[in-house]
Amino acid sequence: MSYKKLALSKVLETATLSENKEKERAREDFVFFCQRYLPHIFKKPFADFQLEIVRYLQDESMKRVVIAAPREHGKTSLVFVGYVLWASLYGKHKYILVIASSEEQAKEQLFNIKLEIEGNYRILEDFGDMKTSVWSSNRLQLASGTYIVARGAGSSIRGLVKRGLRPDLIILDDIEKDLHKESATMRKKLKEWFYRAVMGLSKDAKLFVIGTIIHYD
Repeated sequence: MSYKKLALSKVLETATLSENKEKERAREDFVFFCQRYLPHIFKKPFADFQLEIVRYLQDESMKRVVIAAPREHGKTSLVFVGYVLWASLYGKHKYILVIASSEEQAKEQLFNIKLEIEGNYRILEDFGDMKTSVWSSNRLQLASGTYIVARGAGSSIRGLVKRGLRPDLIILDDIEKDLHKESATMRKKLKEWFYRAVMGLSKDAKLFVIGTIIHYD
C-alpha cells in the first residue's frame, strides 16, 4: 500500500472512530443528540426551561410529568420530534404512543419524524436504514424494534395493546384546541377521556403531558 493510501486509510479510520464515539455519547446525552443530528431544528443553545424539560424527560424515576409551556417555544420540536427520535433510534422505549389535538396534527408530526429517519444523512450514516414494512401515516416500526403510533385526542386507543405489549412511553402534546376554552362540555369530555382511556392504558408507562394553558379547569 502506498504512503498516500495508507495515510487516507488512517484518516478514514480516525473519522469513523470519532463518529462512533459521538454516536455513543448521544445515546446518553439527549441535548448532544439534538446538536449532532438535528442542528437544522435546534439552531440555538437550549434555554433553561428547555433544559428543565429535558431533565424531566430523561429522569426514568419520573413516571408522571405534566408541564405547562407557552406557544412558539419549540416544545413540539423538542418533545414530539427530538425526544421521540432519540428514544426510538436507540431503542430506549419499545412502544411509543404520541397524541396531539387531532389525528391530522399527530400524523403531521409523525411525518416529520419519518422525514428525519428517511432523509437525515447523519442519522442514515450512523444508524443505517431504520425503515421496516410497518411504515404508514400513523404507525411506524423501526429496525431498532420500537413502535411509534400517532393518535388524536379523544380517539379510541383501546386496541393499541398488541400481543400483550403496551405503550411504555405516552406523550400528549397540546391536546386542547382553542375551542375548549369556550366549552365546558368539551373540556369535561376531554378530561374524562384522559383519565379513562390514557391513564388506563398502561400503568407502567412514562406519561409525559406538555401543553399551553388555555383554561384553568
